[in-house]
Amino acid sequence: MLFKIHRLLGGSKEAPLPVPENVTQEAICWPAGSAVGSLLNQQNNNCMRQRQAWVIDGQVPRTLHSEALQQTVWRDQATGLRVEPACSDGPMQQQQYSLWPRQLEPWLVPEWRRSSRLPEASSACRYLTGEQQTIRITSLPDDAQLLSRSGQTLQLDLQAQGGSGNRFWYDNGRYLGHSSAGGKLIYRDISRGSISSVWLMSRAMPTG
Repeated sequence: MLFKIHRLLGGSKEAPLPVPENVTQEAICWPAGSAVGSLLNQQNNNCMRQRQAWVIDGQVPRTLHSEALQQTVWRDQATGLRVEPACSDGPMQQQQYSLWPRQLEPWLVPEWRRSSRLPEASSACRYLTGEQQTIRITSLPDDAQLLSRSGQTLQLDLQAQGGSGNRFWYDNGRYLGHSSAGGKLIYRDISRGSISSVWLMSRAMPTG
């Protein structure tokens, strides 16, 4: 066994072990990880990075399974704007877009970010137009100071606009809870001088 491992690592002058017949090298596209020739990668510039990968029996697995990297979008055939069946009566066409994981957004070139990849939303679809807006906290301004009457416990209604999906709220890194896109989180456990920063994340449910 040690001799075989030595050969695989290239430490021996003997010929390398042959590649099994069912293992081939194929060109794949990131971020989806699917084959270059797949239907997905023939539309909407979905093949943003091309790589070589070893595959077994011609099966090309997805790059990641922790997050949907493919989103199905409805587009109005007349305007090309992004719509949904619930807010559009005109002819629509389904298209698929490959997306990078949200955690990589700060390091992506602008044209690879979700805001640039997905088509502009129709003004008739309020949910979609809100999704394209930058998410921001609206329940209190920056550097706000909270005052309470003597003996009364502070309470704060945390709300935000923009983004889409559930909001996940934190106080100095401590998870407080979550609220819906149009709802609020009531923050009751506020002790004097405890808040130095309140921040949130927004995560939409995958649609593709």
